[in-house]
Amino acid sequence: MVVSSLADDIVDSMNPRDPDHDGVAEDRGPLGSSGEDLEPFLPEEEREKRRKSAKHVRWAINVSLESRELGNQTNDF
Repeated sequence: MVVSSLADDIVDSMNPRDPDHDGVAEDRGPLGSSGEDLEPFLPEEEREKRRKSAKHVRWAINVSLESRELGNQTNDF
């Protein structure tokens, strides 16, 4: 579903339009005008899933760092 929702925007962005034929692409398509950020084109449920995943990743990294720090402290004694 995500792939099909992004496909048209990506294809449009790869084919910039030059309506006045002066060699300068005036319309780079939706992906080009978004700074090549795909996030705005994703469905809301996919964006929410990515936000939750990012939160879990940060939590897991913090737990890992804390456990490593505690492991280093026990070796110091």
